[in-house]
Amino acid sequence: SDQFGNPAGDAALKALARAVSQRIRRQFDLGARLGGGEFALFFYDVNVGFAWTVAEDLRRDVAQRLAISHPDSSAGVLTISLGAAVSADGESFEGLYQRADQALYRAKAQGRNQVQLAE
Repeated sequence: SDQFGNPAGDAALKALARAVSQRIRRQFDLGARLGGGEFALFFYDVNVGFAWTVAEDLRRDVAQRLAISHPDSSAGVLTISLGAAVSADGESFEGLYQRADQALYRAKAQGRNQVQLAE
């Protein structure tokens, strides 16, 4: 939000928070802002296909429907990068989070505005 100025940055974060919260439809699903411009979505009992679809839908929604002007972006609008992970049997929350974070890092490193699935 620093590069937008506070009012524009706040508006962008609120729009992003709304887009995230629209994906929460079931009792045990959760959307949370982790800080800064980072958000997390947690879905109970889903497969990789579901995770990919939700993440890609959110990415497209932010770039195309929200279309928040962002001159520093190659797309000209605010875009998001996403890392998606589905927990393995017996995996700790920390392990799951770390794999999702690594996928997010890959999405940013490979050009942003994309979804990467965790290994």
